[in-house]
Amino acid sequence: MVRCSNCGNNISSNLTYCPKCGASLETDNILEGPIKKKSHKKQILLLITSVIIIISICILVALNF
Repeated sequence: MVRCSNCGNNISSNLTYCPKCGASLETDNILEGPIKKKSHKKQILLLITSVIIIISICILVALNF
């Protein structure tokens, strides 16, 4: 198995293009080794912070009426 350098998809080494993104799988477009998972901690933290802010605004608006 090899990895497409364009999208990171795991691909059989006998293919000539990536079935996911269509990139040509010449030797310069192939990455060897395992795929590193991207951390989603920042996105989760931003989502939680946004929800807390929205709830706080709703409470403040409700208390003023």
